[in-house]
Amino acid sequence: MRGATVPRAVAVCGAPGVGKSALIEGLLPLLRAARIRTAVVRRTKALAPGPLPGAEADRLLAAGALGCAVYDERRSLVVRQGCAAESHFISQFRDADLVLLEGFDHSFWPKLELVRPPVSDRAVCDPSTLLAVVTDAPFSLYGVPTLPLSPGAVSAFLTGWLRRQRGEPEPAGAPPAAPAPADRGGRAAVLSVSDAAYAGERPDAAGPVAVRCLNGAGWRVVSTGLLPCDRAMLGAELRRLCGGADLVITVGGCGLSRWDCAPEAACDAAERAVPGLSAALRAGWLALSQNAVLDRGTAMIRGGALIVNLPGDPAVLPALLETLLAAVGDNAVF
Repeated sequence: MRGATVPRAVAVCGAPGVGKSALIEGLLPLLRAARIRTAVVRRTKALAPGPLPGAEADRLLAAGALGCAVYDERRSLVVRQGCAAESHFISQFRDADLVLLEGFDHSFWPKLELVRPPVSDRAVCDPSTLLAVVTDAPFSLYGVPTLPLSPGAVSAFLTGWLRRQRGEPEPAGAPPAAPAPADRGGRAAVLSVSDAAYAGERPDAAGPVAVRCLNGAGWRVVSTGLLPCDRAMLGAELRRLCGGADLVITVGGCGLSRWDCAPEAACDAAERAVPGLSAALRAGWLALSQNAVLDRGTAMIRGGALIVNLPGDPAVLPALLETLLAAVGDNAVF
């Protein structure tokens, strides 16, 4: 598979000792054989002190260096003072197709959960973010696919999931995908737009709120993502998302800053405007905050999908989504 502009990320979660590291290490050669370039981001409680190849990192950091970098013909390594969020590290692997995150149980990313009695008998992460449960026990959980504890089975699942995320056709002879569970609404995608969150300088607070509201209203969230205020990147991602979702929501990036460009990206990606809907959302927001008069969000249609720009303020998102979903109704095809 050819590398995407932004790699997809999947968190491998589970209780301590359940075997997350072993599963990831078993997946890597299989994903490589499937031509999926995969990176791994692993979070630990404390990094063990030790030298970098060719440099004493701890000595240099203790002396006051902001960070250290070392590289040769085969490898590169960077050590910095301070902590960063996982989105910062994901952004370092722009040439990857997939980034596997070890842990991150309470993050926004889609997840695989290892469940292995007696170590664990239930998911530790938010079930609404689960792609599948991986288990060696004969049961299913949360209405999501159940995969055997086999790197081959998990690799095949991730390969198919990544292909669908990209809108690529299934290979000849592949079995049809399992039908999606019935929902009161339709398929929704949430795209957070924030330079600071993408750089790992702060967590994404708005995206998870939008996901919870959509799930609570009966919509199936088929994709979540986080991008910076980059018009070209956002436009490309919106066009992709419209191929697999009925409702595509961006949160953030529609203010007055010269970097805010979510409305422009929506216009680039879409074909027709829905001015009445954006006016209704802005009027509803004005009842909550005067900040609404500075909003530039728009509502657009591309093919059979509706794109809506919403603000990045988590406090007003539930009310705005309630207005939006009431206007859309149960007919999710535009």
